[in-house]
Amino acid sequence: MNKITAFSIINIKLEGFKQFKEPYEVGMDTLTYISGGNGQGKTSIADAIAYVFCGTPFMGEKSCEKLQNPDCREMKVDVQLVDQDGEI
Repeated sequence: MNKITAFSIINIKLEGFKQFKEPYEVGMDTLTYISGGNGQGKTSIADAIAYVFCGTPFMGEKSCEKLQNPDCREMKVDVQLVDQDGEI
């Protein structure tokens, strides 16, 4: 297996994560930026990415308890990547 030298996030699936009780998918393969009004989920996407790669929320809080929706028994975050060779 060759070393991954670059990658791009192409998809994020959230469930039981913050305001996303039901499965929610964000396709990011053509995104260059994320914009929207207050409360639309921009920070939630950043929190999901930070949680997957670092195990902490985006703003660096130590606890991830606030990331799980209180109405859900479990939380799932799935990030799909593509590497420099186009391998998913």
